[in-house]
Amino acid sequence: MAYTTKQSLLEAIRSNSEISWQEFYNTYRPLIVFFAKRENLSLEEIEDLVQTVMVKVFKMQETFRYDKSQGRFRDYLGTVIHNAIVDLYRAKRRSLDYAAMEMANVPGIDSFEKIWCKEWQNHVFEQALIQVQNTVQETTFQAFQLSVLEQRPVQEVADFLQISVQNVYEAKSRCIAQLRKKAKVLAEED
Repeated sequence: MAYTTKQSLLEAIRSNSEISWQEFYNTYRPLIVFFAKRENLSLEEIEDLVQTVMVKVFKMQETFRYDKSQGRFRDYLGTVIHNAIVDLYRAKRRSLDYAAMEMANVPGIDSFEKIWCKEWQNHVFEQALIQVQNTVQETTFQAFQLSVLEQRPVQEVADFLQISVQNVYEAKSRCIAQLRKKAKVLAEED
């Protein structure tokens, strides 16, 4: 079952459904991995970070109630990820006895928030793109993907897909309109 909103997904994980947890994991793991890679963490550390964040979210499921007035979920998740990275640095420092390692090497919250906001927007775009792909015909999405995302000439796309140039323009227009609508809904839910 695909959850169309963050709120419905958050509510679903409270029920401890394996399907909803898998959806949550698949949805948010790429963001966690992105920030782990930015910090040049090893593959083992990346997986540790992913597991740490997922465990923290899992533990909060009993008490967490999504309330827009209390703040955005993205801010909560960003804080959890940032704190887990900081904790990882601290543990690494203790285990390797880096007395000379300064906290300046640990990502600051201000720079993290700027990067987090940009990556969250990319995440929303990717989620909206997946939703658009799941709601339009394959040829329509391919025409959009080739002409807009890959910026190939319209005539080349039409020839490749064996459709008219007009159909390519219509596919672009249809997908862009849906993408904007779905991204707006996802952003508003946040």
